[in-house]
Amino acid sequence: MDKTNEFQGLVTQKMSVAFVSRATLPLIIVLLIGVIQSFRFGINNSDYLLLIIGALTSFIAMFFYGVIITLYASNPKRKFWWIIIADLFGVLPLFFAGYLFFYRGIFFSIKNFISLSIISGIVFIILGYWFSKNLLKLIEINEFLIKLNAEKKQSKSTNQSLHKKRNP
Repeated sequence: MDKTNEFQGLVTQKMSVAFVSRATLPLIIVLLIGVIQSFRFGINNSDYLLLIIGALTSFIAMFFYGVIITLYASNPKRKFWWIIIADLFGVLPLFFAGYLFFYRGIFFSIKNFISLSIISGIVFIILGYWFSKNLLKLIEINEFLIKLNAEKKQSKSTNQSLHKKRNP
């Protein structure tokens, strides 16, 4: 492994850890809300159970997403299926962020137009936005790495073809 890929892997690792940790705090808050409400109203309420399962699944998927793009950054010669798996892991938290923002935030506020429901909706809108903003930064890192490695391959093949033309 050359020094460029090693450096690229270290930078990606630090950025991934930063954005995963920033996106973890709203997930912890959502998890706590789900656990507390499940104890108050019963675990049979599927909405609170979905908050618990969604927060845990999103954290696990986001963690593995960061690990996979770090591995890809440090060794881009790996097979392309790493990126496909990373993209699948990246989609799960986005769906959960959309659920928090649109369904728990906006739809619940409009459906139950009570002051407590509006405050709850605003909290979920903020949590969904906070979570999705940091998750999208992590996805941008992945897209940048794919473009960077594609440009490296293209410039390497161009250099090889120019070298062959000069030295027949």
